[in-house]
Amino acid sequence: MSKGGTNNAFITINDFSRQLFLIKTPSDFHKGLADAFHKVLPDIELFIMFRYHWEDHSFSVISSNYLRHINDIQLDRKKLETMLHEIIRKQSSIYNANLEQKRDGDILRLFNTSKSGAEIIFPLIPVNDPVGILYAYSRKQRYFDGQSNETIKLIGHMASRTWNMITYQAHQIKSHKKAELEIINQKNLMNEIFDYLPINIFTKDKEGKFIYLNKNAEESTGISVKDAIGKSVYEIYSEETAKMFDADDIEVRKTKQPKISHHEIEIKGRKRHVFTGKKIIHTSENKELLIGFSVDITQNIQASRAIEEQKKFYQQIFNTVPNYIYIKDKNGRFILVNEAVAELFQLSQEQILLHGSINPSNLKVDIALNAEIDKKVLATGKSFEFEEYLVLHNGEERWYHTTKKPLPDKDGVVNILGISVDITERKKHSDELLKAKQTKEQFLANMSHEIRTPINGVVGMVNLLEEIPATEEQKKYLNAIKTSSKNLQVIINDILDLSAIESGNIKFERIGFNLKSFFNTLISSFSYSAKQKGISITLNFDPYIDEVVIGDPVRLNQIISNLIGNAVKFTKRGFVKIYALKIGQEGDMGDFQFIVDDSGIGIADEKIQKIFENFEQGDETINRKYGGTGLGLAIVKQLVESQNGSIVVQSRPGRGSKFTVNLSFEIGSEQDLEESKSPVAKFETTGKKLDLSKHKILLVEDNEVNLLYTKKILQNWNCAPDEAKNGLTALEKLKENSYDLILMDVRMPIMDGFEATKFIRTNFAPPKSNTPIIALTANAIKGDEDKCIAAGMNDYISKPFQPETLKNKIIGSIELEGFTKKIPNKPKGDTYNNKTIDLTYLKEMSDNDQGFIHDMVKSFINQAPRDIENIWFHFASEEYDDLANIIHKIKPSVTFMGIHALKDLVLSIEDNAKSRRIEPLKDQLDKFEHICRMAITELKEEFALA
Repeated sequence: MSKGGTNNAFITINDFSRQLFLIKTPSDFHKGLADAFHKVLPDIELFIMFRYHWEDHSFSVISSNYLRHINDIQLDRKKLETMLHEIIRKQSSIYNANLEQKRDGDILRLFNTSKSGAEIIFPLIPVNDPVGILYAYSRKQRYFDGQSNETIKLIGHMASRTWNMITYQAHQIKSHKKAELEIINQKNLMNEIFDYLPINIFTKDKEGKFIYLNKNAEESTGISVKDAIGKSVYEIYSEETAKMFDADDIEVRKTKQPKISHHEIEIKGRKRHVFTGKKIIHTSENKELLIGFSVDITQNIQASRAIEEQKKFYQQIFNTVPNYIYIKDKNGRFILVNEAVAELFQLSQEQILLHGSINPSNLKVDIALNAEIDKKVLATGKSFEFEEYLVLHNGEERWYHTTKKPLPDKDGVVNILGISVDITERKKHSDELLKAKQTKEQFLANMSHEIRTPINGVVGMVNLLEEIPATEEQKKYLNAIKTSSKNLQVIINDILDLSAIESGNIKFERIGFNLKSFFNTLISSFSYSAKQKGISITLNFDPYIDEVVIGDPVRLNQIISNLIGNAVKFTKRGFVKIYALKIGQEGDMGDFQFIVDDSGIGIADEKIQKIFENFEQGDETINRKYGGTGLGLAIVKQLVESQNGSIVVQSRPGRGSKFTVNLSFEIGSEQDLEESKSPVAKFETTGKKLDLSKHKILLVEDNEVNLLYTKKILQNWNCAPDEAKNGLTALEKLKENSYDLILMDVRMPIMDGFEATKFIRTNFAPPKSNTPIIALTANAIKGDEDKCIAAGMNDYISKPFQPETLKNKIIGSIELEGFTKKIPNKPKGDTYNNKTIDLTYLKEMSDNDQGFIHDMVKSFINQAPRDIENIWFHFASEEYDDLANIIHKIKPSVTFMGIHALKDLVLSIEDNAKSRRIEPLKDQLDKFEHICRMAITELKEEFALA
């Protein structure tokens, strides 16, 4: 290059330098670089400027007059990158002055296909570190010698600095735009968030003008953001509301402290409650702003007031309810009581809650019982109900039915809810009803006794007269007397049966009996009367019916015989047909249908339902024509329904009636039939006539006629009984004599049969205390037999009785030659002294060792309460196997203490617990506990134990 060319080059370079300063874009940069090479080094045919990226050590083409991208270079990429990295690493140039001559590995020949010329490649190092590489090619050999070499390097370094400036500016612009975009996005995001929030958000400037409101503020106030911006509260709200808000603003600006307020304002003509918060902030330019929020809490206030009103309402109810309601914590402290409880203890509700517990000295309360129930509630998580007795401060006695149940709080801590209902009046009424019932029963007993006693005498005398030869006319009169007596007896029995049914005292036996034999016997008893009227009576017995069933044959006889009796009575001619059918079976239970069909007078439709009512008959003329009390069908219906059966009648006047009875019985077997036979039925006799000549009998009877009748019967059996007119005389007789049997009337003056029997059992020494006693009673009401057995009597016979009945009772009570005695002559220990306990067995097995007996009794007294508590715990926890185990362990104690009332009960409880028959368990356990505690009380009294 010439000197003039050199000067021109410097002039052009200076222009290029100024031009580079003005370059702002990559395209301007490329044009400027190409112009510089063209003007300063016009012989350069090809140049490429590479940029080196330090972050990933890669290269890219910045500018070139030959290609746009590094991938456009037609050479091995790997070799190219290796070469470029080597130049950067060594920071050295590669120069080939003559391409026709051998070069360093021919490495640069990869950039062109020319065979002549010169090329150069060198790193661009504007300051300290290389930022790129510049490659140039000229057709002139040795073109880059001398000044051209320096010039191209100068241009390259200037270009690299410019490129760095361009990229830095581009980066700054990009970063600035990115930051601006982020600010805009953040602002939009915050606006979206603020607009989404269900509260009002606002910002005011120093003059109190709104500069921002979110969407909720716009919606809740009804003022658009456009209308609100730049305005004060005085331009938006009413003066009263504006003053409230402005006062808050002034305070916040003055104190520089946040402020929370609750205001009642008017918006759109409606009163609203708002909760507001305000605070002063400063911007980056130190500009003071007031930001705030407000929440419409009108609904909350209304709900709170509604809850408060509801709470007051419930509190009023709580305090108005006459029942006693309270809540205790697990320590027994009261945490809530109603006014009734406070009045009961004559304290205020606040006083009770302050002290937590109360121990009233002016009330008699079973504190131990309540504490025990509380303990059970907390331990089992179950509810308990019981009755408690209180004596009030004024001495008044009250009864309460109390329910206690677990009441967990929000944290799961269990408290006790107690509700007590005053049942004093109900209990009093119940006692009055019981008293009335007892009075009624006593009346029926008296009536039964007063009527049956003379009937017994009449029937007895008739029986005796029948043994004496009489004329036909006399026999006719005797039959009339006998028939009238039986009719009167039927009337009494009907009244007593109806009374027993209505009071719920009737019980049904479960014994095996043969249905076919039952019906054959029943039909035969009506055959004579039917034949007398010219009526055919037939039995149609289902051949597939089970012959042996388990039920109450006496009650079934009462039902069917009543229906057959009516059929025979109300049928003038034609037939009476009886059907016994089996209509179904489920498990061991069979469904049976018994039909009595007749061709009698029939019943009108409007009378059919009435015939089952008390003292009702099909027609008022029937009583006059046929007689009867009108109780028979009423008793039949109630007996059927009491056994979960049904009775249906179909009838047409003049065409006859059809009564259908549906009953269910358990299917039995011959074994059931054998086991159900009465003791009398099982007696084995040698056929010898009853002979009582070797036996001494005491006859206790106050009625002369009955005394004469019974005495005559005994005389027929070779017995001359001793006589006593009352219980006291009987005791005197027994003191002086020994008897094989006592026939004891129940109702007598001075001392009745019950008292006399109890005295014999408890005060006489064996063997006199064990003398068999048979009750002779004219009472026929339910429970009379139980009373006799409970008093210590061995058996029971109801007046009027036939000689055969008395004979069977005697055979069952004493040892007789030719007969097998079934009934023991020693009564159960729990019945003869009217006590719960009977230590006879314990005394016998211990040979009356008093020390051993005392230890056994003491052990039972100590252990039984713990067993009872554990039984209830397992019951409440539904741990029935554990319950059954405890009951099983208790059985020997029951035997030793002679608690006969528990023998069958403990077996049933154990069986029910093991079989998970839960329904009857609670009542059984209540009864078990009651009897046990009675036994404990009696044992403590007898052995003087505290």
